[in-house]
Amino acid sequence: MKQFAVVLFSSTAAVLAAFLSTAPLAFGSHGNGQDGRTNFRTWRMAPSISSAWDPALSNGATIWDNVLNQCHDFQQVTSTNEHTLLYKVDNYDGKFGTFALVWTNHAGMAFDGAETWHANVNANPGGSSLDLWSVAGHEFGHVLSLAHSGHFSLNSSNPTMANVYDYGLTYFRSLESYDRSHEQNLYPPGSC
Repeated sequence: MKQFAVVLFSSTAAVLAAFLSTAPLAFGSHGNGQDGRTNFRTWRMAPSISSAWDPALSNGATIWDNVLNQCHDFQQVTSTNEHTLLYKVDNYDGKFGTFALVWTNHAGMAFDGAETWHANVNANPGGSSLDLWSVAGHEFGHVLSLAHSGHFSLNSSNPTMANVYDYGLTYFRSLESYDRSHEQNLYPPGSC
């Protein structure tokens, strides 16, 4: 494992700050979801993303759908109607820079094409690859308007919304109590 931590959004933090939002903005369609939840948010993959990425991206969204008493649900769609578009951008700041980002209006999520992405949900990434499931889970947290947690050390008890992440790690594949409690604070039961 590399002995450094890459801070998400660190290399272009001043520029990217304009793209991030702390207000709960929704995207995609709203109304009663298929499972009876009040709000659902739709997303789809751009044609530039390989279908091999689908399970990892879906799992990244699903970790947030499993929070107790939540009032939202992510739903993947294939239509071109209103939705958040996930796509891969070639070299927007190069390897070891910003891994991924979400736009302020949550109309897009981008993954840096210069990075080596591990999309296999049934295996762990090597030390030189980024776990797509983990990074997608973090970015879907931003879609819900969750900010970084303030955790700057690399350890398996870090929340998914931690400020740091590194190659070869998978512990962002699940939520910690910090993530769940902050989501519930932002979207309290009965507020939807």
